[in-house]
Amino acid sequence: MALQVPEVTLRKLIEGFLLHIRNDYNANLADTTKSLLYAYFTGINDNKKNYFDEAVDLFTRTPDHARYIETRMFFDAQRGIIPTIHITMPSESVGMNSIGIGEGGDEGHRIVDGTDIFVQYERRFDTQYHIVCTSDNHSEVLMMYYLLRAGLISVLDSVALEGLENAKISGQELKINPDLVPNHIYMRSIGLSFSYDELVPRWWTDSLVTDICVRNVDIITE
Repeated sequence: MALQVPEVTLRKLIEGFLLHIRNDYNANLADTTKSLLYAYFTGINDNKKNYFDEAVDLFTRTPDHARYIETRMFFDAQRGIIPTIHITMPSESVGMNSIGIGEGGDEGHRIVDGTDIFVQYERRFDTQYHIVCTSDNHSEVLMMYYLLRAGLISVLDSVALEGLENAKISGQELKINPDLVPNHIYMRSIGLSFSYDELVPRWWTDSLVTDICVRNVDIITE
C-alpha cells in the first residue's frame, strides 16, 4: 500500500474543482445564470463592485494568462502577488491508536509471499492543513477563499473516500511577515483538519515455519 500524502490529495482536489468551475461556466455561455459561478456569486455587490463579474474574470483564466491561479504544496512567497493557493501543514499529532506498535493479525497487516511474512504497522494521525489564498488584490483573495470553502463543503464525502476522515473546515486571516512577503500582499487561510491512517511495511521479513523435526531424546531418570 502506497504512503498517504495528503498534500497530493488536496492539490488534486483543488485543481480539479477549479477546472470544473471553468468548464462549467464555458459550457453555459449561452445562459450564464445556469453556471456554478452565478449560483455562488450572483447578487453580491460591494459599492460598484460586482463579484459575479469579477469571479468570471478570475476563475475562467487559462494557464497562458499572466495571473492564472496556480496551486503550490508549500508556501511560495515568490508567487504572493499573483493569485495563488498554497497548501501548508502547520501541525500533525498522534491520533487514536491501538495499544502497542500497531501490528494487526488480519490480511491487511500480514502479507505472506512464499516462505516470508511481510509485517505491516499502522498509525493514525490527526492533522491540520492550511489552504492559503494570496494575491495583491484583496477581492481575488476573498473570492478564492469563499469559492474554495464552498467547494470543500460540497466534496467532504469524497475527501473521506480518499482516506481523510472526519474533516472539519475553519478559516482565519493571516498576519503578514514582512520578511517573507511584501506588505501589500493579502492572505486568508482555510483550515482543514482531519484524521488518516498510515500503513507501512517493516524493513525486514520473518520466515514461515515450514518443517518441524522431532528427534529422539534419551531421558535419564534416577
